[in-house]
Amino acid sequence: MKEYLNNAKERFYLNLGSREFSPVIQASTAIALDYSEEINRKESSEPMVITFPCKESTALWMSVQFLINEFFYNYVHQSKNRISELDLKAGDKIDIFSTTALFQRIDVGSNKLVMKFSDGVTAYTKMQNIQFINPARKKMVNKYVHYRKKKKQFLDKRKALTQILSLDLNPNFGALSAKVVLISGRGKAGLFRRQLSDTLIYDEPLSETVLLDKNLLISPDFGCFDGSVDDDSNKNTEFFVKAVTQNLKSIEFEDSEIKTIVHDCLGLLERFLKTKKFVDKFQSLYSALLKSSDYQNLGNKLQNLMKYHPGIEDDLINDVSAVFVNDPQLMLENPNTMKYLSRHHIPVFIISDRVISEWNEFDMYKTIFDHASFKDAYRFNWDKNKLADLELQLDQESHFIDNVNNNTFCRFVNQKITVEEVNFNEFDHIFNALESKNFLSSLGEHKLLQKAYYQTLRPLLYVLKNAIVRPDTYKLIGLLDNFIEVYHTSSSGLDKEIKASIYTSLANLKSYILLGGQPKRYIDDHNHLFYQDISINDVHFMLPIEADQGTITHHNDIDATAKGIKFMGYPYREYLFKYIDQSIFKKVIPNVNFVLNHCESSITTNTLKRKIGSGYYVENFPACLNELESYRIKNDDQIKSIIESSIHFKSCGIDDREDDKTMTTEYEEFEQMLHELRYSGYRGSNDDREASGQYMLNCNVLHFENGSYVFFPHNWRILTLKESITGSIETYSSKIENVAVGDIAVIVNVSRRSITKYLEGSRAMLTYMETLESWREILKKERQKYEDVSELVARLEKVNQSLNIGGSPENYNVLRWLHDEMMLAPTYENLKMILGLHYPKEELLERAKAILGAKTVILKAKNKLDRAVKDKLAEIIGTSHDALDDTFTIEVQGIEVKGEKNEIVGIEKRSDLKIEYHSTMKFLK
Repeated sequence: MKEYLNNAKERFYLNLGSREFSPVIQASTAIALDYSEEINRKESSEPMVITFPCKESTALWMSVQFLINEFFYNYVHQSKNRISELDLKAGDKIDIFSTTALFQRIDVGSNKLVMKFSDGVTAYTKMQNIQFINPARKKMVNKYVHYRKKKKQFLDKRKALTQILSLDLNPNFGALSAKVVLISGRGKAGLFRRQLSDTLIYDEPLSETVLLDKNLLISPDFGCFDGSVDDDSNKNTEFFVKAVTQNLKSIEFEDSEIKTIVHDCLGLLERFLKTKKFVDKFQSLYSALLKSSDYQNLGNKLQNLMKYHPGIEDDLINDVSAVFVNDPQLMLENPNTMKYLSRHHIPVFIISDRVISEWNEFDMYKTIFDHASFKDAYRFNWDKNKLADLELQLDQESHFIDNVNNNTFCRFVNQKITVEEVNFNEFDHIFNALESKNFLSSLGEHKLLQKAYYQTLRPLLYVLKNAIVRPDTYKLIGLLDNFIEVYHTSSSGLDKEIKASIYTSLANLKSYILLGGQPKRYIDDHNHLFYQDISINDVHFMLPIEADQGTITHHNDIDATAKGIKFMGYPYREYLFKYIDQSIFKKVIPNVNFVLNHCESSITTNTLKRKIGSGYYVENFPACLNELESYRIKNDDQIKSIIESSIHFKSCGIDDREDDKTMTTEYEEFEQMLHELRYSGYRGSNDDREASGQYMLNCNVLHFENGSYVFFPHNWRILTLKESITGSIETYSSKIENVAVGDIAVIVNVSRRSITKYLEGSRAMLTYMETLESWREILKKERQKYEDVSELVARLEKVNQSLNIGGSPENYNVLRWLHDEMMLAPTYENLKMILGLHYPKEELLERAKAILGAKTVILKAKNKLDRAVKDKLAEIIGTSHDALDDTFTIEVQGIEVKGEKNEIVGIEKRSDLKIEYHSTMKFLK
């Protein structure tokens, strides 16, 4: 590898002048450049997957380095006849050295270009300066003195790119046509942009050097290619232009600011439709319209039209040199785009990592390479063997631009995972019996027992298992007795054999605690121990030993700067917080040690092996990498060897233990059952009639970065923050099909109370609110008369029939009317039916009309408040959602609105999950 890199440094620009990337990024970019040249020679293209131990910003840095090399090619091969290339005619406006002039002619006699300025001066310039001519960007022609000044500045000040490529003159940046597209994945585009702006090369932001948004295009997804891939691109373009033109010309705007934006949009519409400049201006326009009460409908129309926009530079395919994809999942989700790029012989590099945490992702690479579109994809895996040959060194002085990557790779090469199994003891029998798939599955319909198991017994077992000093016996026995009490009162209907087995295990556990048994020995070395806080029914424990928090390195979190970490057993709630995954894969702690009981040793070891093995695959190199053939992972036996060498065992006999895949599979199923148990406290009645009065909703589940989740009712919407194709953060009201991993979900409490508070300044509006609420008060009072909601439904049905109203007195409707806080009023017929519980028939018509009239007024106020909240969020966020705290309070229209936000890491679409209304649309743990 080192020889390959040294050779590549002679062929490519792998430094940025005075600064450089780490050897791994340099070598990876060289591989990408070599493969790109091979494609140009052979005119065949398959995507290439390059996997790193931890990718961080590798896709960004590779894109930058790749583009710098393409710029040099552009510079060397710049057109010698720039005039013909631009199709210039006498009198055309040109831009030269950031000055606008009028092109006159080429003076053949003096071999110079002739141009004219606004002060009447005619000037001549050498033919070599023709390379710096571009189409004029401004309408106003400058004076000759301005031209002299700008020319001197341009030639005197050497740009960063000029120094990186060791050029004699600054290149004509307008003639650098190469483009690299970086598909960042949701949530990363803004981060990558900030990194480019914050990285200085020769005192110039790297974003300027790589001409961000002109030559380096960063998009959160493949949307930038939609216009090219979509056969309806021309149809969309025609429709979009026509619809926008008609809408904007149909209204006479009085607001001067809006009038200016409209004029600018119409001016850009024809020639610059597919540019970032137009999209920015168009988004500014509909945002301004939405804020104005007079133009809100038009603003909504224009915002909806945005989905028909053909995309920024959807014809960029002609100049794209390479596409870097920062998420392999995007590859699977966009096979048509991948085929399109392949047909155009554009190299695509999928940048991946070995951070595979979820069970359903363990076969991710197998899924990719089994896919018909990607079975021939090239594959390169940065394993320890390849990395070690580069002789990496820790970069403590931040010499490398990507020193975070470099140091992570160094830690990975030296990472040692050690598993020590303690001697088999009585606790193992007890643990295996009480933390088992059979026990958990037997709890089926026993809701109280499930809750007690999840909240009391399971954490109690973990307190015993992970402690190195016995916690207070009195506390432990008290908690166990609490569970036993619930067990005795709630276990009716359990299988007799299972019941007897559980009873015996609980009795054994009580004896074990009273006799002072200790699953693990005391450890003198407390350095780098992993500490967890566990609270059971308001009783608090710190594991593995009570300690001063100020002296703890890892406390309910993983310190990425630590040299080591020691787990005293498989952590509590590992499936939720991924402490082991963070230590081994994300933060790459150099020394990871486990001290495990026999009851958890095999499962933990096999799970680790599966997770480590899931990040590797048999490699497939293109011909240009033949010199690296000796490093290639050629078969599954080599992968097995990599896995076996990753984990070291200390105790006798464990080395020879075969992987028990059955046990690991059962453990996966157990974890899934436990995962479902998290929802047990929020599921409502299983009675189809929901006679208990619970308002049940079919829900999907959104999972978040901090381990929380939200029950998301079918067909509802949630507020999301998404990165647009221009890099800005925008707010969207999204259904489940429009939500993606990486989006930021926001839940704000704009309730009826908020609306009432918002209306307090207007007595008339409060009167409308009181009128609107009158129907619900009637329904609530009637509900109090009955034990069973079905009796209320029967009463409504009787009213409906006797008055011949035509309403829908159904359980679901009634429960919604009672509980849904966001519902302002039912339909006209249902409203009359509810009012019929209290008022005579002759009053129903006018009262229903009054309520629906109040609903219209309040709905406008609610929508205005919702928009104000969105605008306030957009104002705070700007271009980074990090500007908003995870829990926040914003002041809008004189009221305080509380909210929470978090990044979506998983989307669970369910057709079998019914959740009680009041447990939905909240961040839960």
